[in-house]
Amino acid sequence: MTAPVKPPPFQFNNIRDWLEAKAGGYFVVEPWGTGWAIIIHRTCRPMETRLVETPAEANRVRQALTDEGLCGYVAEGA
Repeated sequence: MTAPVKPPPFQFNNIRDWLEAKAGGYFVVEPWGTGWAIIIHRTCRPMETRLVETPAEANRVRQALTDEGLCGYVAEGA
């Protein structure tokens, strides 16, 4: 018989909890006006917001942040 699986020391109740557990930081892409706001939360650094107008520009920023090791989330179907 195997030992029961121990639950993690915390539970993720929403996506923000999951993102904040990422060591390097995270970013969220949200609709903003006719474009998108990319809100960047790097560990031990102030929050940064980048505003972009086109899907191609948003994708370039998203890819660069992912390459840095940040985890991302696209909110509200952006």
